[in-house]
Amino acid sequence: MLASVAGLTLFLQQPSTDSGGGMGFMLQIVLMFVVFGAVTYFMVIRPQRRRQQEHQALMESLKRGDEVITTGGIYGKIKKVEKDHIVLEVDEEGRTLKIMRDSVIEKEKAA
Repeated sequence: MLASVAGLTLFLQQPSTDSGGGMGFMLQIVLMFVVFGAVTYFMVIRPQRRRQQEHQALMESLKRGDEVITTGGIYGKIKKVEKDHIVLEVDEEGRTLKIMRDSVIEKEKAA
């Protein structure tokens, strides 16, 4: 972004000429914006899409008996899977919590 601002500043400071020299400079600015867009795509958008796909696959794979961790840091074993919610058993005494299915962030690794 800093490079695009610097390029725009240089463009505004450049005296206008009718010889066509400004066209090359305009091409450089357009190229700079294309490069900036590509960097943004590969460093921000693409990794976020991959994380979303991984989370969606996790949501689809949840089943009774899985041990999971929620976004709130709660560990539990899935007792019941519903469309939008799951019921977690959170201790040995059988206490349960009904939580949103999307709040599961990962399955607990087997010891």
